[in-house]
Amino acid sequence: MTSAIGVGPRDKSRLRSGLGASEPHRSQRIEAALFDAARDRSAKAALIDGSWSLDYGSLAEWAEQFAANLLARGLHRGDRVSMFFDKTPESVVALYGVWSAGGVAVPVNGGLRSRQLEYIVQHSGSKYFASTERKLNTLQPGLLGNITRLEVEPLQEGSTRQATRPSGEEEEELAAILYTSGSTGRPKGVALSHANLCAGVRIVTRYLEIQEDDRILSILPFSFDYGLNQLLTAVGQSATLVLHRSPLAGDICRSLTKHEITGLAGVPPLWIQLVQNRSPFSNMSFPQLRYVTNSGGTMPVDVVKALQRVLPNTKIYLMYGLTEAFHLVNLSRDDLFDGFGSDRLDIGAVGKLRVGHDGGRVGVDEDNAVAFFLEGLASLGAGIVEFAGLADDDRAGADDQDGVDVCALGHGLKTPRMKHGEGEE
Repeated sequence: MTSAIGVGPRDKSRLRSGLGASEPHRSQRIEAALFDAARDRSAKAALIDGSWSLDYGSLAEWAEQFAANLLARGLHRGDRVSMFFDKTPESVVALYGVWSAGGVAVPVNGGLRSRQLEYIVQHSGSKYFASTERKLNTLQPGLLGNITRLEVEPLQEGSTRQATRPSGEEEEELAAILYTSGSTGRPKGVALSHANLCAGVRIVTRYLEIQEDDRILSILPFSFDYGLNQLLTAVGQSATLVLHRSPLAGDICRSLTKHEITGLAGVPPLWIQLVQNRSPFSNMSFPQLRYVTNSGGTMPVDVVKALQRVLPNTKIYLMYGLTEAFHLVNLSRDDLFDGFGSDRLDIGAVGKLRVGHDGGRVGVDEDNAVAFFLEGLASLGAGIVEFAGLADDDRAGADDQDGVDVCALGHGLKTPRMKHGEGEE
């Protein structure tokens, strides 16, 4: 799989030189960002849950407390820990506590039924199960067998219980197993290394230009790669993540204004709900909202237009992601460069592009099909393009290219002549 590609308005030059080539070295363990933030910005708000706020110093201390508990219960490096929580501070503590102890996090959607949960716990090989008493009481008796169960205990102020955090980079060490929804069969477990998660943080942070003063509304579950990435990017920049559990449009709108949210991520059903007639969204103003992002499905054209009307000063990013690779491709109206392609892609049509890679980070230069494609997007004007699909092609003669389906939303798109694998499925 290729790495993620993020194209920002300030960074045309980066397309020529490859992504992140000149960045300073940072730890490739995902929990390191939390302890960096706790050291440098201890009193900064990390999480907001209703009227309750938790700073970075306390979050790091709480995570170490849970890590120490795991180690005291016999956890060894690489052991897998299933986590069954609602969207709460405890769910964040569990994630960073598992990583701090050297374990592998297996976040499970808090809405799953007993049999679905049982399958994931068994399939992942989890030796530990972290949850709350209330959530455990919703499960069938005996479901978890002899697996070791733990709760995230309340933070003990001034606790001396600290975990010995893993040393060394170990960037390819397994960090998490995320399970797909199972909509086409049984859920599939996707193994992600610390390096995978760190790369996702760097790339999304770069093209969304996430800063310390951002306040991000977290609606999506952490068991979903897109929701987990929100948490990781917020912590990576010492930003503030506002936890939100209600699916109602009115409640979401109130949280956006109450907490002066600057960033919001969602999936198509959320945006459709927000712009419908019964929602207060279209009659409200959100001056602090700097960007919104969509993934997990194609955004309907009329919904994109409705968002543009309500949020004229907000950047709208349509992102494409693969759980298997934390693969993200993004393009927004600010990313349009000079230059024109030769062929036209009609509204709603899907065209092919092939992306070259070196088996790791994608390097884009003048001769690469991606750069050529992006140069051909100037004719879009105020339009938005969505990358609608990606599939690896390891067939002989494919020259290690990945195929990308590109869909034009709401306007015509001039595309360049394909340079590799033209017309291949």
